Amino acid sequence: MTLHLLHPDPGLERAVLRALANSLEACSAVVDEAGILVGVTAAWQTFQGRNPFLAGRVLGSSYAEVCRELSGSSDGNLSIVALGLTSVLQGHIPRLTFDYPFAEEDGPHDYACTAVHPPKVGGVQAVIHIRDVTQRTAMERRMRRSERLFKVTTDNAMDFICLLDSSCQVVYHNPALQRLLGRPSPWIAKQNLSELVFEEDRDRFMGALHKGAKAGQTQIFEYRISNDQGRWVDMEGQVSAVEDPGGHGDSVLLISRDISLRKQMERDRATVEIQLRHSQKLEAIGHLAAGIAHEINTPTQYIGDNTTFLRDVFAQSTALIRTLQGHLERIREGTGSHAEEARQALDALEAGDVDYLEEEIPKAIQQTLEGVARVSKIVGAMKDFSHPGGDSASIIDLHRAIESTVTVSRGEWKSVANLETEFAPDLPLVSCYPGEINQVILNLVVNAAHAIAASRKSLETTEPGLIRIGTRLLPGEVEIWVSDDGTGIPAEIQDRIFDPFFTTKPVGKGSGQGLSIVHAVITEKHKGRITLESSPGKGTTFHLFLPLGAGNR
Repeated sequence: MTLHLLHPDPGLERAVLRALANSLEACSAVVDEAGILVGVTAAWQTFQGRNPFLAGRVLGSSYAEVCRELSGSSDGNLSIVALGLTSVLQGHIPRLTFDYPFAEEDGPHDYACTAVHPPKVGGVQAVIHIRDVTQRTAMERRMRRSERLFKVTTDNAMDFICLLDSSCQVVYHNPALQRLLGRPSPWIAKQNLSELVFEEDRDRFMGALHKGAKAGQTQIFEYRISNDQGRWVDMEGQVSAVEDPGGHGDSVLLISRDISLRKQMERDRATVEIQLRHSQKLEAIGHLAAGIAHEINTPTQYIGDNTTFLRDVFAQSTALIRTLQGHLERIREGTGSHAEEARQALDALEAGDVDYLEEEIPKAIQQTLEGVARVSKIVGAMKDFSHPGGDSASIIDLHRAIESTVTVSRGEWKSVANLETEFAPDLPLVSCYPGEINQVILNLVVNAAHAIAASRKSLETTEPGLIRIGTRLLPGEVEIWVSDDGTGIPAEIQDRIFDPFFTTKPVGKGSGQGLSIVHAVITEKHKGRITLESSPGKGTTFHLFLPLGAGNR
């Protein structure tokens, strides 16, 4: 060691170097070529204050004796110390630092030994420094335990944990994020996490990160993120600010958990509640419709019966009048007062325009009977449509159910569209829940009418559209399809149209519950399936498939 002084003085230099060496906490020694400790610092005198050899006889001892004392009763320690010192003393390596344990009177201690092989100066072969590093190694062990505990905890956490920098790049993440996204760690490290967030949720996501980083406020929020299968996963995130770890600027800690199951349960509950409300509403409407149908049916039957009676009686009266007219004509051809009376009677008949009445009254009666028949058909349709759903399925004629629904819904579609049916001739009776199926067909017909009305308005035309309803018998199932030539459904929202409360109609024009009910009734209540085909500006076709069970025939 060279000491630079303002006024060089060999004596002063030696004194300063001795003072510096004796001020070191480490036990330092100089070893000559023979392996003898020829110089030691004062720290050896207070080396834990416990070893008489080290405290009193270290100077002039060989490094082999010192190795035995330093290693205590452990052969392993002796090997570590001796091998390390020998390697440096023999010039195999210029410098070596190693740790070894030692059992002190006050408990186990850890020591760090540094041996240096300097350029040969005055017979010096090595310089040795021994430091008590018990506290340091204890701290290192605690840190390693903490790191292992942190790793075990984060690696096995169900929630994903990640550290994001100010640009939303992933600085750290646990394996849960890899499992959620289905992506490897190198891929994640290159991503801006915000770009994986659903576009409609991105502002909320970035706003929460900003508040967490800038204002130091813990934020809890919901968002959706895309996995490797392109599926949007519902997440609940919690973001907090963290102190700058490793120079990453305004970093935030994001902890998120998959709440897809909870959200699905909430959606299912909402769907069940919607169905319950609609079932209650339909039940009330059904009772009301059944009562109205009964009340209408009774006077309608009177009118029909009496009109039929009038038709028959009028025919008989007309025949009688023609008979009397013939008698009067023969009497008029005679002489006397009776001939004059007959002429007057015939003139009265001609003035009464019996021919016109004979022609028009039967037409009026027939139109009345046709009206009564139509009222009776509507009443029958109302009775069929108001059929209670019940808790069990019934064997029904799907064609009759569809026709009843078409009749009941005529007021919705008659002003904007024509309606055609195309029924399969070989369709069997089907086991289903009649009330729910009626509701499904009604919802689809009403939606079709609204789509056609919107289309005709945008095209500025009054030409009626077309709604078609058909059935088809397939292996193991029956298909019902409903098509229209209305506005169609954009491709980007086709996977959302069955969600509860989702609607493309203006506020106040739609509840967003109709297609949700259709989906629930077909897929859940009847264990069937639904597909759709739609082209914007051309129309939409819904395909409903009902399984044929043992009860169908």
